[in-house]
Amino acid sequence: MAMTGPLRTERLVLRRWRRSDLEPFAALDADSEVMAQFPSTLESAASDAVAAAADTGTPGEGVGVPSKSAGRQCSNRGCVPP
Repeated sequence: MAMTGPLRTERLVLRRWRRSDLEPFAALDADSEVMAQFPSTLESAASDAVAAAADTGTPGEGVGVPSKSAGRQCSNRGCVPP
């Protein structure tokens, strides 16, 4: 089932990805300290592809990885793995 709208609690919002999420997400993916447990950092185009795949979901599952925002301040804070 695809996510049709944001899921909200007092402290958290899970929502679909927005274009405005791509730049801060790319900054996280380019940071060597953030990506220390991953094989490598990602350049902007690769980061955008990860975000697109996360929003689309896995074929057959129909559920993507939502973007995570902090409560009332709805800027991107990362993603929540399935």
